[in-house]
Amino acid sequence: MVNRCGVVLLALALSAPAMGDERKVHFVGDFESGVIPAKEATHDGFYVATLPDPQTGDTTLHTGQSTFGPTSAADTRVVSSDVVGGETVRPRRGNYFVRTEVFRDKNYLQLNDFSKNRPRSKIYMSDPNHRVNYDEEGFVGFSIYIPKNFENELAVRDHRGSSMLFEMGSDSHQSMMNLGVWVQSPSNEAHWFLRVYTNSKSVRDDDEHVEVFDLGPVSSDKGRWTDFVFRYRFNPFSVTTNPGAAGISAARNQVYEGNKGILQVWKSEGTAESDGDRRMAMKIDKVNQPVGLVPHATEKLRHYWRIYKFGWLSNPTSLTHSVWFGFDEIRQGLVNRDGTTFADVAPSGTPCSTDCVASLDTKPRPPASLAVE
Repeated sequence: MVNRCGVVLLALALSAPAMGDERKVHFVGDFESGVIPAKEATHDGFYVATLPDPQTGDTTLHTGQSTFGPTSAADTRVVSSDVVGGETVRPRRGNYFVRTEVFRDKNYLQLNDFSKNRPRSKIYMSDPNHRVNYDEEGFVGFSIYIPKNFENELAVRDHRGSSMLFEMGSDSHQSMMNLGVWVQSPSNEAHWFLRVYTNSKSVRDDDEHVEVFDLGPVSSDKGRWTDFVFRYRFNPFSVTTNPGAAGISAARNQVYEGNKGILQVWKSEGTAESDGDRRMAMKIDKVNQPVGLVPHATEKLRHYWRIYKFGWLSNPTSLTHSVWFGFDEIRQGLVNRDGTTFADVAPSGTPCSTDCVASLDTKPRPPASLAVE
């Protein structure tokens, strides 16, 4: 006799979507709550700062002033769909995503502490409960939507024309790495670029210690969701070092083993399946190498998503409309604390297959087996 109850339960289990609480992660930002709750929440708990729509004077909106739900009059808000340049954008997965937009004719002074009017939005995983220590191995995954009406910035063809979209940095806003899109001369089309800072002598970033990685053209990702997975461990030392005892200013008084840094980056490419999944290609593969800045004595590291058009109003521009991006399926966890693997943070929820290979060789590199002992 067939156990119909068991068959039904099995069918439900097989058909159920991979939800964030079924994965080994610390934080889920899939926006399925339909709002942005308190920033300490481990589900959709971001600190958000953006501008109201319409804006009066220099008014801004911060966490606590809005739910940033679908009916919120905010440039950054959770939506079930959005129309951009005549194109209807829907979530990567589930029922909601967050859309964010910046404009040339709005006042962003308050969002920049009144220093300069730099168009930006803030979607920060910055609560103390969500910050991570230096030298901890973690994974973070997310998906970014590039609309079909994305416009190349051709007036400034270098990093000054960037739209910065993701960053990991310290409490004092020193950058470990940041992901953005811009046109780099002599090209005439935007690429994804990752800037990575590695300095074993200072807790601060600077342009002398930055490496820039070209992750490929934006044109092939327009009108679709692009998934990213980062595996990281920020340890800049090539030999075992106590930076505090070595006299490095503001450094933590702790011994760090050399050659334990990690930075691996995967990006989706090619044709999308019916569920939006695309092949994940390894773009950066740095394991057991120096990565990051000297650990600060008191600070931890944060994850930031946003639009930051820092040079838009101070440089020549060819952009004729606002800048819009979508974010969805954000997940973060640590290897030792949470047991997090590639599959736990990947927006598709699947392990890295044998097609997910390094850009410079053809060896399969399944991330789940790469934890550093």
